[in-house]
Amino acid sequence: MNQIESIVPSEDSGALAQFRFFYQHQYTAFWCIQMLVNDQIEYIICEHHDDLLVRWKDGHYDFVQVKTREEGLGEWTLAQLLQRTNKHSIIEKLYEKKCRFEDSGPHRYVLVSNMGASGQHNDLRALKRLNERGCENWNDGERNQFEIIFERFEQRIAHGDRDRLQEFCLSLDIRTWQPNFDSIRPYNVAELQKALKIVHGMDFPYPDLERIYDAVLQTVHRANVAQSIEGKIIRPEHIGAAVVAPAGSTSFLERIEIAAEESEEVTSLESKAQAARFDPDVITLLMDLRASANAFYRKYSHFDFTRKRLQHLSLEVQRLCVQVKLEAQQKKCDGIEQWLLLGRHLQALAIEEQAKPPPVDVNYLIGVVGDLAGKCKIGWTYHEPI
Repeated sequence: MNQIESIVPSEDSGALAQFRFFYQHQYTAFWCIQMLVNDQIEYIICEHHDDLLVRWKDGHYDFVQVKTREEGLGEWTLAQLLQRTNKHSIIEKLYEKKCRFEDSGPHRYVLVSNMGASGQHNDLRALKRLNERGCENWNDGERNQFEIIFERFEQRIAHGDRDRLQEFCLSLDIRTWQPNFDSIRPYNVAELQKALKIVHGMDFPYPDLERIYDAVLQTVHRANVAQSIEGKIIRPEHIGAAVVAPAGSTSFLERIEIAAEESEEVTSLESKAQAARFDPDVITLLMDLRASANAFYRKYSHFDFTRKRLQHLSLEVQRLCVQVKLEAQQKKCDGIEQWLLLGRHLQALAIEEQAKPPPVDVNYLIGVVGDLAGKCKIGWTYHEPI
């Protein structure tokens, strides 16, 4: 490594800004997913008065500040949120929205972060717990605890109305238990899977979920850099357009057929990728698989398999190979681990196929699917085929 690459830069504000924007955009995507299943959300607005506004159909807004915190700095405390940097503290910025817009209706003021507030004597954790419990349910000890916390608000926030500040303090929604920096994307993809199950009544393959989630994120990115208020707004129909069900018109196995077929209408790698909604490298893999399968039919045509059974088995093996390849990329498996993962899937497939008529010896089936998979040009490193 040379000197330019090895010396730590004097400042790295660009990387820090990207770190913060990443979490904010992922959290916004979470609310986009909620719009699919919660018809009480009218729309959301990015970077307008706050990091995020959620507009509800009853007319109120959630003013949301998303604060990304490096893990080395530890968990949040109330003192840190009340500490002024430049002109206002983090909580003062939310209180300013309360003062400015309270005449338009009762709104909610939300603080979101990737870091928690879980210390035993953490006053922010105590306020969060008190607000979740609701002041009408407090006992005398909890009322005294709130008065101590509220005194700190009064000391740090300039205000002319004690009742207004107390109302704000009681309505502060502290969400420092949200998924952390590393887990928020997988968390959102899981939420997307549940939402699509409700909307479309079916499970989506993992590659489709990733593609759809990326489309949602692109919508969020565009709204965050928009200059006009209309450009900043994300409506349910915008998200609906991003999550059109691929399996609603074309199943996963049908997409494999489109990718692997030799068609006069769809000839180029790019056109196949567009028609089947796969990446070009997956298209290449599937075309190689189809060529291998054709050779396999010729080799085993004299056995008891019908051509239809062979076609079914070939498609199942192709599906498994693609699925395992994508899983292995996610888990960063090495070559041998990838091959062992595929082997477990293939053995399960062979056992499942044994139960279908006509009955076939399971060991022979394992050999058949292994032969098919062994011809896959996936570029994996393995010591010996299954």
